[in-house]
Amino acid sequence: MATGSKKNEIQTVADYLANLSEKQRAGVQKLVRIVKSAAPQLEEGLNYSTPAYRLNNKLVVGIAAAKTHTGFYVMSEPVMDQFKNELKGYDIAKTSVRFLLDEELPAPLIKKIVLARIAEIDSTTKKSVGKKTK
Repeated sequence: MATGSKKNEIQTVADYLANLSEKQRAGVQKLVRIVKSAAPQLEEGLNYSTPAYRLNNKLVVGIAAAKTHTGFYVMSEPVMDQFKNELKGYDIAKTSVRFLLDEELPAPLIKKIVLARIAEIDSTTKKSVGKKTK
């Protein structure tokens, strides 16, 4: 029988960080500090064994290390679209941004993205609470 994989051993953000290289860990920690400073009320946990931040049990953003970059997962196309002009020059996908490990992080922009994602979650939560049931 095979022993547990690294993924199974990761139970906390600290466990995740312990499995990274020094350079990867520094990249993730910088992004974590920015996210927490933008929204200290977010609950820290894991999603797919990587750091994730939730509000009322809804995913706000996620963070993951890769060999050459730190992934910032916004999890929302509308929020990414809202900041597409400010994200020019960064390596982006539909719902994520890849920041090179040697790159200075755009803290003010990251904070605005986090707050926009929270506002989006709040607005959808209020809409669903306001719906009448039959």
